[in-house]
Amino acid sequence: MEPLIRVWKKQSDPLAHVYEVEGGQRYCTAYGAWDISEYEFWKELRW
Repeated sequence: MEPLIRVWKKQSDPLAHVYEVEGGQRYCTAYGAWDISEYEFWKELRW
């Protein structure tokens, strides 16, 4: 599994997050279609 790089969160849904892994692939915890513009950048994990 690729290392986790960045995390976004959605203000209106505290359980919805977008996770970006090394290589640029993004995964979302929300069901159905999602739009990254609805999410606020929260944390960068690369150091």
